Amino acid sequence: MIKTWGRSIEWFGLRLVEAYVEQVTDINQTNVFQSCFPIRFSVPPPAIPSDASVLPDYFEGCLLRHFGYVLDIYSSEYYPSSINVYYSYRSREFRHSQYVHKSGLAFAQIREGVGFNWLTNRLATTRQVHYNSQSDSQERPNQIMDELTNFCLDEQKLGAFWDETLRDLTKGGETSTSAFRPSA
Repeated sequence: MIKTWGRSIEWFGLRLVEAYVEQVTDINQTNVFQSCFPIRFSVPPPAIPSDASVLPDYFEGCLLRHFGYVLDIYSSEYYPSSINVYYSYRSREFRHSQYVHKSGLAFAQIREGVGFNWLTNRLATTRQVHYNSQSDSQERPNQIMDELTNFCLDEQKLGAFWDETLRDLTKGGETSTSAFRPSA
């Protein structure tokens, strides 16, 4: 059954990978040898225009999508109080929206206006050691993190990205449904 799922989603350019059930910021509670790497913004994202109906972490989500991340789960606070979101396999609510890299090798959890908590998916990299050389499985997550970190630390590039994203939002150019508030 899992192989069938894997083949089905490959058509969309995705891979089925083993991943953590809890939010990545809580990883040190279950694995003392792993923790998140904080990535800070050199320039904070712009304020969301009052007439835009997007989530508070809209700009951060756009940045992650730009770098090949897809939404894993929304922050629990983004759902209306009339909806009781329950996952049988998750014991806690997610405090921040979480994205997974399309390779499955990394997670980024948004810290609104501040940056990201970044984590290597060791469940996926450990499995890759069996298929690839160990250095490849360790190096690729580092490249993914370095690319995002370097961009977030570059004031000119990050500032230009925020400006372009704000311009697209105010012109109505951003239509990605993952950026809009979940409906009741």
